[in-house]
Amino acid sequence: MKRIAFLKILVTIVFVLCMIAVFFGLPFILIIAVAPGRVPKPLAEREYAAFYYAIFYTGHLAFTYALYQLKNTLELFYKNIYFDVRVVKLLSLTGRGFVASAVLVTVMEFLYHLIAESSFQAGIEFSYSSTLWSLALGLFFLVLSDVFKNATKLKEENDLTV
Repeated sequence: MKRIAFLKILVTIVFVLCMIAVFFGLPFILIIAVAPGRVPKPLAEREYAAFYYAIFYTGHLAFTYALYQLKNTLELFYKNIYFDVRVVKLLSLTGRGFVASAVLVTVMEFLYHLIAESSFQAGIEFSYSSTLWSLALGLFFLVLSDVFKNATKLKEENDLTV
């Protein structure tokens, strides 16, 4: 139970930090689009800078949504609710959010390089913050959702037998 509580605290902290970025991100992108001279030079140097930051903002929104669903799942776990339809649904939404984040960032970054830099770039980045990790995490939660769905069915069948 201590591990779930600790994980819940960590996810909540990361979620709050992500929400701060969500709150300030949209006005920042709008300022870059409307008045790029008001933003520090290194941030507005890129051609189509607003489009570039909007790419990561959309991916960040999906990532934040996935964290929110994970936080809700951990709250159910903390209340000892494991094999429930709500847990299955929340795990599925968490997985979809992480997958959506990875796909959005990958596709939009590809489009940015294609449109803004007129170059065709495709590749896979291996780092701790790469979209590959987000995709793997999303697929893990989708599989975990299926496992919990099967376990919920088995628990319901077991509860019906005498």
